[in-house]
Amino acid sequence: MHRINAGSGTLVSGVGIAFLQDVQGERQTYVHRIYKGGSAEQDGKVQVGDVLEKVEHLPVHGKPLSEIKHIMLGEVGTYVNLLFRRTNPDGSIVQYDVSLMRGQTESFLLKEKQRLQSLLDSDRKQMQHAEIEIEALRGALYRADMHKNQDFDEKQHLTMAIKEKSLKIEELQALIISIQQEIDNMSKDLVDSSDIKEEMQNLTKMLADAESHIIAAKESLEKDQLLTQELQDKWKNEKLARTNCETRIAKLQMEFPAREEQERSYRMHQEQLKAKLEQSRSKAMEEMNDALRRKEEELRKLREAEKAEAESEEQFAQVSANNQEIQGRVRETEKSLRAAENARLDAVNRNEVLMAELSRIRNQLQMREQVINDLQAKIEEDFDKWQISLTSAKHGRKQDEMSFLDAERGLNEEIRKVQQNRADLEDSMMEILRNLEKRQIELERAHQDLERLLAEQRNNTTSLRGDVQNLTQQQQETEAEIQRCRNEIQRIEAACKVCIQETGLCEQRRSHLSSEYDMLMRKERLRIEYMEQTQALNKQAVKLPLPHFSVH
Repeated sequence: MHRINAGSGTLVSGVGIAFLQDVQGERQTYVHRIYKGGSAEQDGKVQVGDVLEKVEHLPVHGKPLSEIKHIMLGEVGTYVNLLFRRTNPDGSIVQYDVSLMRGQTESFLLKEKQRLQSLLDSDRKQMQHAEIEIEALRGALYRADMHKNQDFDEKQHLTMAIKEKSLKIEELQALIISIQQEIDNMSKDLVDSSDIKEEMQNLTKMLADAESHIIAAKESLEKDQLLTQELQDKWKNEKLARTNCETRIAKLQMEFPAREEQERSYRMHQEQLKAKLEQSRSKAMEEMNDALRRKEEELRKLREAEKAEAESEEQFAQVSANNQEIQGRVRETEKSLRAAENARLDAVNRNEVLMAELSRIRNQLQMREQVINDLQAKIEEDFDKWQISLTSAKHGRKQDEMSFLDAERGLNEEIRKVQQNRADLEDSMMEILRNLEKRQIELERAHQDLERLLAEQRNNTTSLRGDVQNLTQQQQETEAEIQRCRNEIQRIEAACKVCIQETGLCEQRRSHLSSEYDMLMRKERLRIEYMEQTQALNKQAVKLPLPHFSVH
């Protein structure tokens, strides 16, 4: 039985096992019943009476049955790991693991159909993306052709410019040759003439101007060569882009057989799904036939019960006169009637249940047939579209190859012409370069003379730098000696300050001692004066006459 989870809205189910729990004993959970059509019956490993130990590696011993049921329920199509314990007839105990899928086979087939439908939708999207990518590649090829035409026009323009520059260079070379010849002829005839010297200067100036024109023409030619190189690079890039487009088209064509193989595998899966549905249909028909047989058996029992009821009524009519004597038999007959009535009601209920089950199975079969027909029609329609797109892609690829070949031949011809013109220009430039090399040799000689003078100047500068370094070193030594003397003077001044301080302290001690000496001298004078006064008094006392005492 499936349920809808109120929190997430998903379809949840069990594994087709009914459990009971020993409430009075150790609260062990054991298998009470295995439902028909569930994953437990299809696995065939679980038996009635096995004790449940763990659900998803969680022990369930002592837990209430509602909590165990909540753990086991889950989304249809997912698996749950169970650990059971079985006691064999010989008394041995065996534990085993089993992984069962939640839900029934019909839900699994529904999920398989949804998976195939999602794969078909993804393939359809990939086909659309491939068609869009092919269109984008065609647009890129068209743009490449447009750029190629523009580059061809630009190449023609540059070729004309190169030809004009070459003509100018030839004219300048002819002018230089004629001027040089005139200079040689005139120098042979009149060497010492001042007019000829002035003419020589003018001709030399004209020669310098011609050389400057040649240099400018050479720079212009180099620019034209750079532009030609850029055109060749652009052509190579266009060719590389075309190669990438062809590679992408070839890759798409290589992917088409894989997609055909995938389509074939989808059809094979569809056939397998049809076979599974046929098996499920045959199984449902067998169940329906079994239900009909059970219904017929119940009807037969009902008829027998009705027949027994009729016989009982006849017997009741026959023995109605002897009611007192056969009261016991009447009670027994009433009991049998009640039992027959209960049996008839049970048969009617079972008949209704079987009819409802039969109608449900028929509805499921019709829905499955409709889904299979729709899926097959969609697959055929997508295959036809894919075949048409493949044919158009092949035709477009052939046209692109023809246009690419024509463009490549035209570009090769243009490149050959440009290379020929380039060779002619290189030949004309070689002569100019030889003349320039002669001029370069003269300039190198002058440069060598200048380098020699610069070397002498560097030697003089080096000797002067040595003298400056010696003087700098002597100055540094003198400054160091002056600093040392200054330090010594500072030290002596500090010692003088200390001596002056000590002298001040000595003067202070001397003045202090002088004051103490003066104080002692005053004390000594006072003592001497006191002693003198005392002696004077003593002397006076000695000089006075002694008093006479009369004794009577």
